[in-house]
Amino acid sequence: AKTLLFRALEEAKQIPDAYESGKIMSRVGMELVKVDPPSALVVVQQIRDPFYRSEILSGMAESLSRKDPPKAMDLAGKIPLETMRAAAMVEIIGRRAGEDRRKMLSLYQETFQAAQAIPDPYTRSLILIELGKEWGGMEKGKEIGPLEMALKTTEAIPNLSARAEVLQVL
Repeated sequence: AKTLLFRALEEAKQIPDAYESGKIMSRVGMELVKVDPPSALVVVQQIRDPFYRSEILSGMAESLSRKDPPKAMDLAGKIPLETMRAAAMVEIIGRRAGEDRRKMLSLYQETFQAAQAIPDPYTRSLILIELGKEWGGMEKGKEIGPLEMALKTTEAIPNLSARAEVLQVL
C-alpha cells in the first residue's frame, strides 16, 4: 500500500493544476497517516496549501492522541490553520478527559469498598462523607451510597460528641 501511495504522490506532482495536485497529495497524505505516519510528515512538507497541510496534521494528531497524548498536542500545535489547530487540541483534551474520568470513577468505586472496611466508625464516616461529596460532584447521584453508609455508620460511634460532629458534617 505504501508503494502505491508513493506512486500516486509522484503522479500528483505531475498534474499542472496546483489545486488538483494539492488535493490528491492531501488524500495520499491522509492515507499515509494510517499506513506510515513518518512518511505522512514527509508529504506534509511537500504541500504548500495550509488547508491541506492542516488536514493531514490534524489526522496525524488524532491518530497519535490514542497512543501518546503529549506528542499529539505538540503536533496539533503545528497545524497551520487556527480553527483546525483548535479543533484538534479540543479533541485530544476531550479524549484524555474521558479516559481520566473513567479512571476516577473506578477509583471512587474502589475507595467506597475499601472505606467500608475501616474499623473505626468515626474515621469511616468522615471518609465516606468526603467520598460522597467528591463522587457526587463527578457523577450525579453517586453520592447517595457513601452518604447513606456514613449515616448508618454514625450509629456505631460510641462518643456522643464525635457522633454529633459527624452528623453535623453530614
